[in-house]
Amino acid sequence: MSVQPQEQLTQALCKLGLSLYQAKVYSALASLGPSGVAEIQKASGVPRTKIYEVLNQLLNMGAVEFQSGRPVFYNALSPSIVVDRIRNSYLAAADDATRLIAEMQQTSKNTTEDFIWAVRGIFAIRRKLTLTIASAKERVIMVEQYPPNLLLTVGSNLKAQLQKNVRVRAVCVVEPNQRVDEKFKKEEYIEFRRMTRITDLSGIPDDTTEAFRKMVLAILEKKSSLTIIDDEEAFLFLPNLTDDSKSAGISLRIPGLPMLQRLLFERIIQQGTTRIK
Repeated sequence: MSVQPQEQLTQALCKLGLSLYQAKVYSALASLGPSGVAEIQKASGVPRTKIYEVLNQLLNMGAVEFQSGRPVFYNALSPSIVVDRIRNSYLAAADDATRLIAEMQQTSKNTTEDFIWAVRGIFAIRRKLTLTIASAKERVIMVEQYPPNLLLTVGSNLKAQLQKNVRVRAVCVVEPNQRVDEKFKKEEYIEFRRMTRITDLSGIPDDTTEAFRKMVLAILEKKSSLTIIDDEEAFLFLPNLTDDSKSAGISLRIPGLPMLQRLLFERIIQQGTTRIK
C-alpha cells in the first residue's frame, strides 16, 4: 500500500528532529489549512490529552500561527520556512557540538591511544576509513576480497596519498576461478592478485603469530578488508552482506599489532597469490 503525502511529510519531519506528535499535528495542519483544535486532533490522531501541549510546542518553534477567538484557529506556516528554521537550528547545534567536543578532547586527561574502537553502519565506516587513510604519513596497505567495492570508494583518498609520496599498496584478492571485470582493471592503483594456495601456508611456528595468520586468512575468505596505516593503526571492515547498517568497522592501535598484520599480509600475498596482469 502506498504511503499518503501526509504520512510522508510526518516521516520527513521526524527525520528532521520533530517528535512524532509534533510531526503529525503539523502535517495535519498543512493538509487541513486553518482549523480548530477538535478538527486538528481528529486529523492528526494525537491524543486529546496531548493536543494543546503539542500545539504550544509548535507555536514556540515558529512552525504554526494562531488566531484568537471562539474557537481558536491554528494554521501551519509555509513548509519551506519551517524546514529552513529547523535546518538552521540543526546546523547551529551541530557547530556548537563540534566546537564543544573539540574543546573537551583538548582538555581531556585520557588518551585514545592503544585502544580498540568500533563504528557501525556503512556510512560511518567509510567516513572513518577516509579519515584514517588521510592521516597516513609514510605507508598505507589495504587488502580487500573481490570485488573492490571499498577500494573504489576510497580511491580518491589513496591517489591523493600517492601524490604526497606516501607508499600505497591497494590489493584486491581474487578467488581461483573468479573473473576480474575489465572496468576494474582500469584503476591502476589497485593490484589484483589471484589466490593459489593461501590455505596451505605454513612455516610460522609461534602460536600467537599462527593465531594472527588464521585471522588474516579469515579476512580474505569472508569478504572483509584490512587497512594498515604507518604500522600504527589497523582498520578492519566486517561487512554484513544482508544489512549495511549492521556492518562494522574496527580500529586497532595496539603497539606492534598493525605491523605484525602488515608483515603477515605481505607474506601471504607473496606466497599464496599471483599477480593478474
